[in-house]
Amino acid sequence: MAGGLLTALAYPLVRGWIGHLGPSLRSVVRLLYAATAPLAALLSVAIVSHPTIADLLVAAHCHGSQCTAHAPVYAANSSLLFAVSLIGSLIVLLLLTTLLWTLRIGQRRLRVLSALAHRSVQGFHTLDSAEELVFCTGLLRPQILLSQGLVDRLQPGELAVVLAHEQAHAERLDNLRAFLLYWLTVFWPGTLRRRAQRDGRADAEQACDLAAARAFSGADQVVSVIRKLSQKSTAIPGGMFGRSVVLDSNDAVARVSVLEDGNKYDEATPGDWCKAFVSLTLGLGMLIYVLAAASHQAIEWLGSFVV
Repeated sequence: MAGGLLTALAYPLVRGWIGHLGPSLRSVVRLLYAATAPLAALLSVAIVSHPTIADLLVAAHCHGSQCTAHAPVYAANSSLLFAVSLIGSLIVLLLLTTLLWTLRIGQRRLRVLSALAHRSVQGFHTLDSAEELVFCTGLLRPQILLSQGLVDRLQPGELAVVLAHEQAHAERLDNLRAFLLYWLTVFWPGTLRRRAQRDGRADAEQACDLAAARAFSGADQVVSVIRKLSQKSTAIPGGMFGRSVVLDSNDAVARVSVLEDGNKYDEATPGDWCKAFVSLTLGLGMLIYVLAAASHQAIEWLGSFVV
């Protein structure tokens, strides 16, 4: 939880720093940054439990005549440490239970949608609905669902652009990325967490727009379809296992702007990758140092309270 709070507070700075990157690399960096907190927490526990390694990170202090590197020292019958450990275990159990329940509900909804759909458009699943909708659903084996209303409204070339966009979502496993980002930021404050999720969705949409532009050798057709669909905003939430391509006017402006900037290939230079790797590594190292040092002292303090 402490690691999540620290990464959340630093997120606005990270958000500004990665803003110039292409959406594909930006989405990877954003997801890896969100993963630094749980990874640092696990590594900190391992480090604190091994005295030789902990000596490099924990401030020097003594317990009686023992002034060498050591694992945390606490009273065997510490009531407060037991209570904190119990609460922590219950929180982890609750999170795991909620995650499994979410997966079960998502799979059930996906089965229902698949049962209602039939194959008719270029082998894709089509729903008998007058609404103009298209989804990329599923986590590990995503599939594309679109409504008959969308098929009726769009020209064949426009529909091909939409399907290319959704196929890019499937190939990038964007639903899985969104699912991971949702749970990796579970301990972030609400406002920052929602901002990170919105940013993640924007990255995915922009990256898939650029992929569609590459497939059609230009952005003009993609821009035309985005503007056409934005004229009528019909939203059905995709939830954890799917996302709808139907967008509002604000989304359309941002996505068209990226396409018209000329960044058609969404390429990241070796320098961009190197900068991202070094920065994430340094951030992870700093977080491990803070968590290891703080957790060592916290465990010993909590462990000093005896029944």
